[in-house]
Amino acid sequence: MSAKLLHDNAHPHVVKITSQKTEELGWEVLSHAPNSPDTALSEYHLIPSMQHSLAEKYSKSNDEVKKWMDEYFASQPAEFF
Repeated sequence: MSAKLLHDNAHPHVVKITSQKTEELGWEVLSHAPNSPDTALSEYHLIPSMQHSLAEKYSKSNDEVKKWMDEYFASQPAEFF
């Protein structure tokens, strides 16, 4: 399994020496979406999945929301994460 670098276009990640070292180490570079600087790549499958699961559901309290989230994450297979 190779190491992965989440590339968020930060200056240290785009300078030539860092790019060369990343390539030398054989790291897989995960690009950050240019149009969503606030959303991490790990959230791209999470948000739509949660949205789909929450469709037509209403909660009356924060405790209900917390309970739903605990159950939602507990029901996901390891590959989800």
